[in-house]
Amino acid sequence: MRFALDESHEDFASSIDALLTKSDMPAVIRAWNDGDTAPGLQVWQRLAETGVNGLLVAEEHDGLGADAVDLVVAVEQLGRHAVPGPVVETVAVAPALLASVAP
Repeated sequence: MRFALDESHEDFASSIDALLTKSDMPAVIRAWNDGDTAPGLQVWQRLAETGVNGLLVAEEHDGLGADAVDLVVAVEQLGRHAVPGPVVETVAVAPALLASVAP
């Protein structure tokens, strides 16, 4: 397996970065810490629309069927912007659990 980033990975990272930059993450994080999860859930909804939540979900189950490099690119951006919420559970664990029960 090749773990070098190509142009598509860099474009993917840039798109996530742009989305999170426009989301005013400092305000989202402050709200999350104060118990107001609505702004954070809006960010997660936008991330889901870009496919981040379904990166490791197989295409036949409406995911992207991406590989580990794509996952690393996404998680790096989520961490860089300090996205609140269940990052690992959403992008890595849930797809693995879904795969184990899929027919």
